[in-house]
Amino acid sequence: MNDKCYYCGESSTSIEHVPPKCFFPKEDRSSYKIDLITVPSCDKHNLEKSKDDEFLRSICGSELSANIKAIQYEKIFRSLIRRDASLLKATMKNIRPVSIGINQTCVFNYNKERFNQCIVNIAKGLYFNEYKKQCNYNWQIVNIKEIFTISSTESRNNAIGYFDCLTQFLNKNRFDVIQTSAPSVFQYSRANVEKYSSYCIYKLRFYEGIEILAAPHLKTLKNISKG
Repeated sequence: MNDKCYYCGESSTSIEHVPPKCFFPKEDRSSYKIDLITVPSCDKHNLEKSKDDEFLRSICGSELSANIKAIQYEKIFRSLIRRDASLLKATMKNIRPVSIGINQTCVFNYNKERFNQCIVNIAKGLYFNEYKKQCNYNWQIVNIKEIFTISSTESRNNAIGYFDCLTQFLNKNRFDVIQTSAPSVFQYSRANVEKYSSYCIYKLRFYEGIEILAAPHLKTLKNISKG
């Protein structure tokens, strides 16, 4: 067994679930537990990031298209309001109500840098699980739904430029769907570059709703696309 942390390569002291165990309803864990993805981890990249795990779960579970698994056990909402609602304050900024058809919901701002780092943790965990080594390149995280809602023209153009490069790459390399033990909670697929087998793009889907792409940074992607 590899005794190095999936993320940093330091000595492992525990195992990390990918995605974090808190994503799975407690009553379902006993049936999923045997097949949950686990990787060796140090405390920093497991126990010490528990608040980040809750943050990510809360954002993914708040997606309008999320399924019943995201809310049936109310853990997301309990974690948002317990104690002094610190997670709610840390997760959702500038909450305001909106109407979508006949439905009432809300929109909010969130810390995208923190969100992206949480997704990188998952991508690196999946990478380690498949390749049995730490990933040595930087990741770029893309939430496709948000590209055209970015307020800054420069940031939006950069995001669209990256997405165009990503699309060209994906036209040459197909996604393979990877079977997971709890697809109603987490699904993912992977696209590999045939010539550069250690590079891959992950498409992550949580609660059958929000979809996120985790891919190499633009410079890396352009280099491998030319190869």
